[in-house]
Amino acid sequence: MTFKKCVQIVTTVVLVSTLATVFRLSLRNAVPKRFETIPDAPKIYPDYVETTIPPNIAPINFYIEDDASAYVTVVTGEKNGAEIVVAGREVRLPEKKWRALIRENAGSALRFQVYEKTRADRTWRAAAPFAVDVSEDPIDSWLAYRLLAPGYDYGGWISLEERCLESYETRSLFDNRATGACVNCHAFQNRRTEKYSIHYRPGRGLPNGGTMIALNGNYKKITGKIDEINGRCSYPAWRPTGDLIACSSNKTFQALHSMSTQKIEVVDSESDLVLIDAATNRATVVTKTLDEFETFPQWSPDGSELYYCCAKVKLEVGLDRPTDRAEELAANVSELRYNVYKREFNEETREFGEPVLVVDARAKERSALHPRVSPNGRFLVYVLVESGVFPLWRPEADLWIKDLTTGEERPLAAANDRNAESYHTWDSSGKWLVFSSRREDGQYARPYFTHVDENGTATKAFVLPQRDPLANKKNFRAYNVPELLVEPVRDSKKRVYEAITSKPQGMRREKK
Repeated sequence: MTFKKCVQIVTTVVLVSTLATVFRLSLRNAVPKRFETIPDAPKIYPDYVETTIPPNIAPINFYIEDDASAYVTVVTGEKNGAEIVVAGREVRLPEKKWRALIRENAGSALRFQVYEKTRADRTWRAAAPFAVDVSEDPIDSWLAYRLLAPGYDYGGWISLEERCLESYETRSLFDNRATGACVNCHAFQNRRTEKYSIHYRPGRGLPNGGTMIALNGNYKKITGKIDEINGRCSYPAWRPTGDLIACSSNKTFQALHSMSTQKIEVVDSESDLVLIDAATNRATVVTKTLDEFETFPQWSPDGSELYYCCAKVKLEVGLDRPTDRAEELAANVSELRYNVYKREFNEETREFGEPVLVVDARAKERSALHPRVSPNGRFLVYVLVESGVFPLWRPEADLWIKDLTTGEERPLAAANDRNAESYHTWDSSGKWLVFSSRREDGQYARPYFTHVDENGTATKAFVLPQRDPLANKKNFRAYNVPELLVEPVRDSKKRVYEAITSKPQGMRREKK
């Protein structure tokens, strides 16, 4: 290397270092020395005020909605850590400093002080500071979900994606633009990615629907259809060990309201439980009843029990008249209510015990859906609605929690809001829940997170952080079925596509 080149490199390094120092000093000098203190907290979007966050979450960037001519935000740790200063209306927190700050203040709180310069007299005002608690409990680092337009008939563009919660890294696992059919019902075993499944409906460019199954690097697609059951297997739940998947075989239809703010009903005209051995393609019919609709199976953490929802109805119309049966159900959907049951499971014989009532929602003239047991087996979280089986479009849908040791049931009050909470999932520690919520505008579901303590008490929920704080206002697709993962999917998008679009294998009924 020539002497001239060395001089150029040294000069560049000195210049960069000097500019960085000047930038840091300019930010520090940007904090007003003289200001008026006002009692009102700043109005920010998204709302992170008084929330609780994990110590490994991406920066919670936000936009200041108050009208002013200039803005400065100072973030400091209650315990320790250097302060972060950001100038401007869009508060984009530097990732490296943010990670250090929340790590050093785990179990404590962050203080956000926003300064705003008025347009009228050009004086600075200090808004009332707000706090964000930093939990000592980290959250699983990855999130899998579907992105789709909120429609009632056609799915349109649907993509299955994963996001690293510790950063903004996002990857598309599969999208349906090449085929036009609906991809749905993704499920993972124990929040890991060695064993998972993705359901795919028949559609344009893909006549063969079915369920793609990944087993330790091997892939196949099964039809999800057996002769004894009219519907296709969906809503899968992997047993914590082995290769067994509990599914419900649902035959559904849609009903649209003409005079109600409740836009749509999705109704089962028949549904039963099925157990699939993913390694052998063998299926066992768990329930086969005409007037009992079983759906949404979920295993206990040790795999010894299967939880599910069941509505017991008395119908005048049988399966031989499907159109009349659907009309009868649609006309009486306000009376269609589901309870939560469980059945013991014998791993050796693969037989289930008799149903045991867990949540009697019908007694409250309500419907209980999507049961999920915490990893320690103590709590059951479910969605409570007035009636029906599809909570996603119901504004009254709230998360409820039941202590399985004491029997106490109550709403997760701090986590709920005014519009449709549903599709919740525990993380592996049992300290965090992710769920879909339409609270912001009633149209687009977005993933929210809440911390649940040892007493089953939840905190105010916060939305998935984005690099652009206005990203949700610019994104016209909804997040659907968020699933927390401890690791990313290792398969390439091409490999997932090949597996999903492969020819499906038939299933064989297991004879008892």
